[in-house]
Amino acid sequence: GEWKPRVLLVDEVDVFFTKSFYGSTYLPACELRHETISNLLREVYTKKPATLEAVKDWQVYKDVCLRLQTWEFLVDTAVSSMLGGMECFAEHAAESQYVVKDDAIGYREQDSIVFNVSYGYLTLIAYLKENQAGNISEHSLTKNLKLLVECGEFLFAKLPQDFDLVMGVTGTLETMSPAEKRIVKEDYHIKRMVYMPSVYGQNQVVEKLIAVEESEEGFLATLMAEIEEAKAARAVVVFFDSTQGLREFAKHPCFSKHVDESNLLLEEIYPEEKSQIVTCRAATMNAVTLASSTFGRGTDFQCMDDTVQQAGGIHIIQTHVADTLSEEIQIKGRTARQGEKGSWSMVLRKPCLLKTYAVDEQALSNIMAAGRNDESRKAMWNLINDKRMHLNMAQLEELISFVAENEVTHQQAVSFSSALLTKNVVDVRKYLEHRNRPAASMGMEGKARILVLMDATGSMSQIITAAKDAVGEMFGRAGEILDEHLGKGTDKFEMQFAVFRNYSSGPAKLLEFSPWKSNPDDLRDFLKATSASGGQGNEAIEIGFWHANQQADVKRIILIGDAPGNEDAEVSKKRHGYGEARFLSTNYQQPTTVNTEMDKLIAKKIPVDCFFVNTRCQAAFEKMAKATDGKAFPLVVSKVEGRELLIGHITTSILLHVGGEGKGDELVNAYTKKFGKMHS
Repeated sequence: GEWKPRVLLVDEVDVFFTKSFYGSTYLPACELRHETISNLLREVYTKKPATLEAVKDWQVYKDVCLRLQTWEFLVDTAVSSMLGGMECFAEHAAESQYVVKDDAIGYREQDSIVFNVSYGYLTLIAYLKENQAGNISEHSLTKNLKLLVECGEFLFAKLPQDFDLVMGVTGTLETMSPAEKRIVKEDYHIKRMVYMPSVYGQNQVVEKLIAVEESEEGFLATLMAEIEEAKAARAVVVFFDSTQGLREFAKHPCFSKHVDESNLLLEEIYPEEKSQIVTCRAATMNAVTLASSTFGRGTDFQCMDDTVQQAGGIHIIQTHVADTLSEEIQIKGRTARQGEKGSWSMVLRKPCLLKTYAVDEQALSNIMAAGRNDESRKAMWNLINDKRMHLNMAQLEELISFVAENEVTHQQAVSFSSALLTKNVVDVRKYLEHRNRPAASMGMEGKARILVLMDATGSMSQIITAAKDAVGEMFGRAGEILDEHLGKGTDKFEMQFAVFRNYSSGPAKLLEFSPWKSNPDDLRDFLKATSASGGQGNEAIEIGFWHANQQADVKRIILIGDAPGNEDAEVSKKRHGYGEARFLSTNYQQPTTVNTEMDKLIAKKIPVDCFFVNTRCQAAFEKMAKATDGKAFPLVVSKVEGRELLIGHITTSILLHVGGEGKGDELVNAYTKKFGKMHS
């Protein structure tokens, strides 16, 4: 037939360069349903067997294999994934905060709840759990019990290149960096950029205040003063970096007298409720709306109250530094729309600025001491924005590296798609076997377990991204050496990533960890879903070590961080400061310390190799490494040498422990010969 060009229309072009698009992949899956599959999954969930081998004796397992004939490996993968998912389901539930609505499991995405997103067998386990609790019907459960077949991994960054014409719009084109504009032009072939002035003229938002407070008490006092002043004759919308931060403020005694009359704009509310808040309630006199940051883009608060307009319009308060300048412009744009009046303020915590953006403390203190005036406001914004731009450039470089490193994986997925279309069964099977490998049984004799502990507070975003990008390379290199010298690759070792924060993050975010896996894809998925947040001076390394002591057969620990662990006295102070009651009836009910947990690691002869990101924690990390017979290294992941150091050290650690005394050195020497300098 007649050829027709494929046209892609993009809303908000700057979103291209976010971690969730340019730095992420699309993982399609095929769903297989049958009564025998449903029976098997129910039985695995109910009986909770320890290993895949135990399940192979069940009749329900044999029934599914009979249905699938020569494709039994898909059944083994499903069972292995179920077992791994049940092991870490509590963390998934806390991290995703999935929502049960209208007889379905939904997840927060942007400013709404979506029901077409699945986290594989973790979502399936959620359906089984909620069915047992009476929250999901049998009909809905049956519909969602299925065997999932991974069908590829496609780079989102490459998908627009399959279109003949790409067009897009954004209100923040001028904030794009030269590197981003180059990618838009060269990779996406968007050659022409047109700036169109608004028919309403330039946005007239009044920038009132940028306040940085030393203490939590000062932060809350300034924030409440801003709210009280604005709501007296106007409407105020307060944006928070996270839903958790919003909820904690809403429950705080300082806001208690307003909470019943305020609007909470959260992702999980029904569309009708959201529409009511945005179009009717948020922009009326005396209205206070607390909103998560996802509503800072595209939400059109409609002000029909002339009294509010005459008093100055909607007042926006931002309680965090937006990740990008374009995001900040979007948040400001929630007021003073279409020629209307409006104002904006930002109220921040000084410790967060120092931790997340490494702002120069002396320069910050000097500006704070100058008082709150227009000149100091501009100086404060410039100081923060300079650091943000520097961080954004480093993050973009990592995303570009991520795309380059995963291009082969993307092309393999494209080739698989072609094999499907041409009905090339041999190539289809080969690829599906590669993508759907069952995890090896837990605790397998001779298996080396390497635990990677990472600080996941606000300043560590760059490190988390680097680890996500590097994990495939670690497995690939280790697999090559093991295949060549032992005849078996990644089934000889398991790795787990665990991230810790601090007590201010609450029990749900204090510690998160992946299952033990011999497959880099599962670990990468965990890191994709992990975001850097929080931060409170010294961090909860003691919780990371506590977790390590709960695990079986750990051979080595890799610790990566930029702050020492909490001192003994700090543990008690921070737990009580953020509410000791929050930790009761959790795994963290009993306080512990770095020294207590480190003594246990020493007794088990588990070495801790410490990578310190800055000199602030160097002495503490070197001391921990020496005490456990580990090693300490400086780490600068923004440089090629730093990334190579991390990959090389973890990979050679794997090889040493897989090979043991007899073969370990031989495997490391083979690695050095093939990939370069030894890092162990």
